Amino acid sequence: MAATATRECSTVHRACSRCKQVSANPETLAQQLAAANELGSYTKPNTTSSSSSSKVKTVTVLVCTACQPGYALRRTDPYPMRCDCAPGLAPDGAGGCMPCPKGRFWLFAMPQGQDLACAALAVSLPVGGCCLPCPNGKTCSGPVKTEKGVVTGSSDPSACPMGLTTITQGARSKMQCMTLPGYGRRSNREPGTGALALESELCSLGTYNSGGNTGGCQQCGNAMTTRSEGSAKKEECVAPKGHFTYNGIAKKCQKGTYSSDFNDQSFCTKCPKGMTTTVEGSIDATDCSYAQRGMFVSTNGEGVECPVDTYNDAERMDTSCIVCPFGLKTETTGSEGVAMCLAPPGWELREWEGALTITPCRQGWYKDGWNKNPCVPCGQNIDTDGEGTPSVDGCFIPPGYGSVVDQNGTVRAELCVQNRFGYNGRMYQIQSAFCQACDTNTFTRDVLTGIPAVAGYTVPEDCLVMPGWGIDITLTAVPCKIGTYNEGLNRKLCQPCPTLFTTLWERANSSSHCVIKPGWAMDTALNLPKPCDLGSFSTGGSLADPGGVCRPCPPGYTTQTDQSIAEWECNVCIAGHGSASCSYCPYDTFSTGGHHTELNCWPCPAGTTSSRMAEDDTRCLATMVDADNDYFPLSDGSKWMTQAGVESGMACNRACDDNAACILYRFSSNVNGPPACQLLLEDPAGQQLIGLKAGGGMDYVMYTVDEDLAVGALLAEHADKTPEQCMAACATNGCELVSLALPNMPDAPGACKLYKSVSDADWVGMHHVQGNKLFSDGFVRERIPGNTIVGEL
Repeated sequence: MAATATRECSTVHRACSRCKQVSANPETLAQQLAAANELGSYTKPNTTSSSSSSKVKTVTVLVCTACQPGYALRRTDPYPMRCDCAPGLAPDGAGGCMPCPKGRFWLFAMPQGQDLACAALAVSLPVGGCCLPCPNGKTCSGPVKTEKGVVTGSSDPSACPMGLTTITQGARSKMQCMTLPGYGRRSNREPGTGALALESELCSLGTYNSGGNTGGCQQCGNAMTTRSEGSAKKEECVAPKGHFTYNGIAKKCQKGTYSSDFNDQSFCTKCPKGMTTTVEGSIDATDCSYAQRGMFVSTNGEGVECPVDTYNDAERMDTSCIVCPFGLKTETTGSEGVAMCLAPPGWELREWEGALTITPCRQGWYKDGWNKNPCVPCGQNIDTDGEGTPSVDGCFIPPGYGSVVDQNGTVRAELCVQNRFGYNGRMYQIQSAFCQACDTNTFTRDVLTGIPAVAGYTVPEDCLVMPGWGIDITLTAVPCKIGTYNEGLNRKLCQPCPTLFTTLWERANSSSHCVIKPGWAMDTALNLPKPCDLGSFSTGGSLADPGGVCRPCPPGYTTQTDQSIAEWECNVCIAGHGSASCSYCPYDTFSTGGHHTELNCWPCPAGTTSSRMAEDDTRCLATMVDADNDYFPLSDGSKWMTQAGVESGMACNRACDDNAACILYRFSSNVNGPPACQLLLEDPAGQQLIGLKAGGGMDYVMYTVDEDLAVGALLAEHADKTPEQCMAACATNGCELVSLALPNMPDAPGACKLYKSVSDADWVGMHHVQGNKLFSDGFVRERIPGNTIVGEL
């Protein structure tokens, strides 16, 4: 039959695009339509009667030959009239097709008892079909096609290969089959067709797969394994015997350890103490049968360290160690080879001499450390305490020596001399025990004396000062100042000269250089220094005369202070002197002294006189002195010399005062007669010396008279008194006059008579005081060249 127009084909099925008329058995058609329950999908039966000569009655119907895109013709019906949704599509309930939700498959004819399941799990369609989820463990590949690609219906879910499964419902392809735990998945191309085929594999020893994936079995870490096949977790990877785990891999047990079973430990079991295995990867405790290097096997099966001076250089089953050769020793126990047999510090094996055993280093030599090196010398002049010195620290610089290091670093010791000193003990720091220089201005004895030293100097105190120098409190050498000295060749302070002694220069070097200071001199009687008094000076001692001498100032001169040190300090006149040459003051003048030489002596007041060298105005004495009573009577009245024409007491006074020979006078007004003025004159040849008080007794005026003449009234008489003692006796009891024998002058003892004046109503008298007759002037004359005590008397 010819194909019918498309618009008529829709009467067969709304999705039918081409159709044709065919003759159909009515019963078969009725059964098809009833079974499909799709009559309502046709607009009309569209059948016609057909006459035929056959016995079977037929009807003409339209059948679909092609469906619109997205639909597939259901060709399983005797008379194709339905367009099913293409694979992966399902009716949408509005006459169209929609894709089946992921993981579902199209089930047109709902199996009995699945209506509720379909309603709950799928999209219920008006034609009675639904998309069901593909069950777990199965895949739904869509509509079934013929070899020519004709869809014949929906495929049933198919199971995944053994060891594979799906992880959710709705799998559409075997490629969605994932591994079960302990299995791996692999794909191959089928021979001939090249189609992709999946298969699983049971994970072998040393591999694992946790499932739910498309991968193959995973390899455990390097050298790791599993206890059995089909392992599902990485945690089932363990180390085999003789191994341990480390960062996810297996490593062989080290020598001295073992592992006897599968394990996940990070260590192997240690062999008993001191024991080991011969190889790595040991799997049993019986492999621990060898003593470690440096040990031997004990009776209890443990390894014990080799004693000192023995060794074991291999892993052996020996029960003893090897003794070191040549007497060599080990530093510790447990030595692992003969190379550890060494000479200890301070010992050497003198192999070059054919020695068979070690010997200690000789004195002055040393050896550091445990080794086979020869001993080495400490250095020239460097010593040790004895033999067997174990290090350079045992080498010492002897006292009096210092170290010298040459450009090659070689150390030697040299004597510390020539203004250098070393140490007074052994110095073990030989690299830095240098000789030290003496301080400035100090010297060693060899330099000061010029005699070479036979031994080195050892202490700073060996640095001495030269003569005339000393060490101050800061230990610095300084020159001795004036007044101090030091013999030198020592470290003393400069010694002070004795009190009031000094030196003539700095840097004095002997006590003999100490001389008395200027202004002083030695008192030879007391052997003590004494200051020079006023009027004297001392320039100090000299080497010839250390005690010095106080020298008087030139005559008439004095000093202003005591302790004067030079003649130029004799620059003032002494008391009783004056004028430019400081000559003595003449009679009737005085000077208190202390004046510069341009001043002259001062004159005494009128009516007074003084002896020469009068020292102040108290020495200016009245020239005419009244008798304490009236006058002095004479034992021989003929000695009175009457003065004619003198009629008054004043005139009589002048007559005596003007007469150098007048000793005294008496005057009477003679009421019943003419006045009388009588003088007693001096007898130059007389041997009796009378002295009358002058200045109230501070001095006496001395005259010579006849030895038989008595002047005044006798008060007392002494047989044995010096002139001064006699005058002293006259100081009291109204005494006004003394009588002495002239030969007893000036100081011989002899007769002494004391007299006084008498009272008389008729007479008055006075005695005459003259400067050149004063007793004190007699001593002045004694000090004047060419004069004597009696002088002009």
